[in-house]
Amino acid sequence: MSAMTVADLRSEVEPWPMTASEQALWNQYLRDPDDTSYLLPIVVDVRGQDATATVRRVMPQVLDRYPVLRSSPTWDAPPRWAPGTLRPGALVDATDLGDDEPAWIAAVQDLASRPFEDLSSEPPCRYGIVAVTEDRCLLWFVVHHIATDLHGAGILLQEFRALLAGDTLPAPVPSTALSVVEAEYLTSAERADDLAFWRQEAAALPTIPPPDAAGAGIAVRTRHLEPAEADALVAAARNARRPFGSVVQAAFCLALHRLDSRDAVSVGVTCNLRHDPAVAFACGYAVNTVPVRSQLGAASVAGYLDDFVPRSRAVHRHQRLPAAEIAAARGADARSPLFDDLLVFTLDRSEDTRQRWLLDPDGPDAAAGRFRLRRVAASRGALQCRSILTVCRDAAGLGIWLEYRPDSIADPERVLDDVVTRMRLLLSDPDAPMPTTRGEES
Repeated sequence: MSAMTVADLRSEVEPWPMTASEQALWNQYLRDPDDTSYLLPIVVDVRGQDATATVRRVMPQVLDRYPVLRSSPTWDAPPRWAPGTLRPGALVDATDLGDDEPAWIAAVQDLASRPFEDLSSEPPCRYGIVAVTEDRCLLWFVVHHIATDLHGAGILLQEFRALLAGDTLPAPVPSTALSVVEAEYLTSAERADDLAFWRQEAAALPTIPPPDAAGAGIAVRTRHLEPAEADALVAAARNARRPFGSVVQAAFCLALHRLDSRDAVSVGVTCNLRHDPAVAFACGYAVNTVPVRSQLGAASVAGYLDDFVPRSRAVHRHQRLPAAEIAAARGADARSPLFDDLLVFTLDRSEDTRQRWLLDPDGPDAAAGRFRLRRVAASRGALQCRSILTVCRDAAGLGIWLEYRPDSIADPERVLDDVVTRMRLLLSDPDAPMPTTRGEES
């Protein structure tokens, strides 16, 4: 996309084509409109002078910057986004929701976690404001993943905080940008090379039984490594010339080997498709999820990493091929899931903590001019896969969140312990024998 600028993209007209990733989520939604697995619910407690009136004024300004948040998918040929209008956020008094703060919080969490009624006729974003006092309110909003990913949600929150602080925002990246970038990729030599790679790699993926319906309920467990240990782990990976992201992938895979007592596993890894500077700050679903395969058999830690790391690197070099095409490359096994566990890894070199703030409701308050903002826990309510491990590296250390289906993982604490233990082992003693993966450790 080197010949196209952000200014060129702003001249694109609506409606515009959906990307392959968006189409995949649209297909999933049509199969099960009540599935809440792909919701991004966010609740923020805002305090400060005239907080309720200010949030009521600012929030529509943020959301209206991105047409994708006020558009609906259609099944034209090709599938497109049809422009629409953002629905005004409801303003209710906290006393209408209950007599005390726990009741207000519970009501708001419920509002933020409800499925959309019909994405073909309503925008994939809705919000509301609960007025506690003039100087305190609870803002809730929920975006369907089809319209944005975690990075995009972070952009929305960053812009919300900036407007609360009285800052001026730059012109937004247009919603058409991601489809323009993808269209160029799909006709490129890079795409042909990616397809050749996945035709070989997909055939070697382990067979995974089709999942049950999205599990009712979702639970979360966390771990935190202090900055000193996180820095030491990153430095050890650098000294060993192993990408730290690949080491995290390997540690999660080894935990899954033990959990499932299997010699071959695969884990889905999310890949940010904002490679081009013109779309680096696009609000949209710019994510592909590709499988990384892990195979046991090496006698030592070094031997395992010598096999795993090159494969992980190769997968990331070919990460842009849409997941649907990767699945199709499996031939007879095309309907088998590519993975049942997902890893989301963020290495934030800028020390911008918005990603952690978005993930961690127990984190510190955020400042926005005269306002203080605190995240309130809100769950999407279900998972399509068995688990999602999110790892965030920033100035606060290494945060690890395991979202999982309680009906599928009986001992999540052991899974988290295994991830941390394996990560330390992989970087501390390359000559150590591979740990057992079946039953309890000896």
